[in-house]
Amino acid sequence: MANPVYTHAEQIRIASSHGQDINYLVCYGYVDWKKDTNMRPAVYVLMEYRGKVSYDTPPHITTDKNPDGSTDFEKVMTAINALKVKYNL
Repeated sequence: MANPVYTHAEQIRIASSHGQDINYLVCYGYVDWKKDTNMRPAVYVLMEYRGKVSYDTPPHITTDKNPDGSTDFEKVMTAINALKVKYNL
């Protein structure tokens, strides 16, 4: 189900260590919490399960090391920084 609170301008998909076909979606876009057309720019992280975006499950960004030595936290923060640079935030 689409959530009209969020309007995505860009999404960066990052594989999560939570399991197969589970991704973080690091997004830049606009939010309208009161649904009154007061759109505000925002960076936000959503979860995606088997190709379906979850607006109900908050992301839990793990900080322990993955088998390749990286962390989900580092990957998400790198994506956030890329959006920061691209959109001059």
